[in-house]
Amino acid sequence: MQLIALDENRRLIHASQALRQQAYSCLECGSEVRLRGGKQRQLHFFHMEPNRICLQNQKGPIHIYVQHFLYENLPTGDCQLEYRFPQIARIADAIWISKKIVFEIQYSPISPAEVKARNEDYRKIGWEVVWILHEHHFNQYLITSAEEELRTHTHYFCSFNALGKGGIYDQYQWIEEGKRKIRLDPLPINIRAPQKMALGQHFDNYLLKKKRAAWKYYFENDLTHLFINDPKDAYIQKVLEIEAATKKSHFKIFVDTLSSFYNTLKSYYKQIFRYFIEKTCR
Repeated sequence: MQLIALDENRRLIHASQALRQQAYSCLECGSEVRLRGGKQRQLHFFHMEPNRICLQNQKGPIHIYVQHFLYENLPTGDCQLEYRFPQIARIADAIWISKKIVFEIQYSPISPAEVKARNEDYRKIGWEVVWILHEHHFNQYLITSAEEELRTHTHYFCSFNALGKGGIYDQYQWIEEGKRKIRLDPLPINIRAPQKMALGQHFDNYLLKKKRAAWKYYFENDLTHLFINDPKDAYIQKVLEIEAATKKSHFKIFVDTLSSFYNTLKSYYKQIFRYFIEKTCR
């Protein structure tokens, strides 16, 4: 069901805001679509002439809004949507041509095997994937298996709603045993300003050490960018405080566990020693 189209000014319009008997354009094939639906059926657009190869009916409005956000914010003429890579049988949601970056937008669940397969396929032909995960399913308390796979690959989250409001962001998180224990405020990124991760760049922070080893790109205003360019920023200082306190807490747990084990062992040997003393004195 197609919920998004273009008006006469080439602006996105949701079916709930469209007018009947007015012509609109399909985002993908460009042909004329019009509004239909009502009390018994959700408002949506339909093609005046059926087009079997048009994929817009298969995409939700949020997916389309994120695609359009990328198209509007990347350099004019350097971004294409629904780009086909026949050599690997893939269709990319959006590509940045000159940077050879593929943007994969993910709203619904996906298997880690499929995530890995897409990353490998695009890298075979020299393209790097940046994943954009919608918070409807991702960035929840529990880490999904796909997110575990993507911890070693460039990815961000997005918050677009059904009317196109929202953005793409990075976020500091402290993760333990597959759970997000601590999350700081989102950091809206500048999608127009990718930076290549320098292999010789040294990071004291554990999270950034892992990113440097695995991520090819980071973007302006994300966590990596802040650490490199503004380490005195209040957000970064908060990150360092959390990590210091958490590591201290983990060390205390380790010491307490070791102490408990030592006391148990000592008590056990005392009992054995007492047993042999008593047996010898009989």
